[in-house]
Amino acid sequence: MVTRPKISKDATTVSDPAAYSMATEWDTVYGAGFYVSKVLGANFYARAVVKGDKGTVLNMETSSTPSGEVNGGSWLKGVARDNHDSVFKLVF
Repeated sequence: MVTRPKISKDATTVSDPAAYSMATEWDTVYGAGFYVSKVLGANFYARAVVKGDKGTVLNMETSSTPSGEVNGGSWLKGVARDNHDSVFKLVF
């Protein structure tokens, strides 16, 4: 279970739960309904925040695919959004 800790974004600390919801990014990258059908309840679900040396902040989520389902040789899928509103597909 992933908790909703306070994370650093730029020079401020955010605790707004909306800042942690990446359901839209999952559905944008992998198709409508993907978050609800594949990510919620996954065995492995992780979040990370990475801050670059030039001020870029990247919020990331990764999840395992359901047992036995492997797409493109990977059982991990992920998405990310930076503080410039760019959305990324994470490949493992």
